[in-house]
Amino acid sequence: MNAHDWIATGLGWYLFVAVFVLLWWVAPRLGSPHLKTFEKGLALFIALNYAFYHVSAAVLGDWSVQDSLPFHMCNLTQLLLIWHLLTGQQWAFRISAIWGPLGGIQALFTPGIEADYWFPLVVQFFVSHSLVVLVPIYLMVRAGRRLPKRFFWPIIGYTHLVALVLHLINRSLGSNYMYVNQPPPVDHPLLHGSWPYYLFWIDVALFALVALFLWGFRRYTHPEGEGNPSVGEA
Repeated sequence: MNAHDWIATGLGWYLFVAVFVLLWWVAPRLGSPHLKTFEKGLALFIALNYAFYHVSAAVLGDWSVQDSLPFHMCNLTQLLLIWHLLTGQQWAFRISAIWGPLGGIQALFTPGIEADYWFPLVVQFFVSHSLVVLVPIYLMVRAGRRLPKRFFWPIIGYTHLVALVLHLINRSLGSNYMYVNQPPPVDHPLLHGSWPYYLFWIDVALFALVALFLWGFRRYTHPEGEGNPSVGEA
């Protein structure tokens, strides 16, 4: 079976459900004496899973500056989650809480995986994207993290600033990180036209999805300036 055959079996969604079950029914909740230890272990698992990609790509001869730097939204989210889980830095959680679910779910529905992709890396791809979708939601719903009430315009601003920086990096490297220099190689209903026209529809989707996400999780917000629980704090 090639990678596309595995995707057709629903492998990605089986792995997504497995991560969901782990986080919702096995992982400790806010108030548990084991929460801090679990979060450190979760950071280590995310890091090892991500490192597995880089080591495997290097061994297989597929690692390149144009494709493998951690500049896609979901890769950046993994690094932000690791940093937050290890240090408790709230800015890292807040960005990952938006980028992870909104970016990761797109990758799960339209995985950009070639047919000859090595099977362990197919598993790694789906595990990593399941983690970036579900870990931020777990941290809000089960572990007491909160988003600022007025976070719509800040996260829109951060995202556009990063996209602009990556556009310039892409021009220098000949890369396409965050897909801001050319459309991604997937069949997606939001992708219309060539550069820069397809970016308009991505931007429309970004505004709508961020607003919908913040509305859907509005009970997990707090007034500006009010602190969140620190890592593992009851």
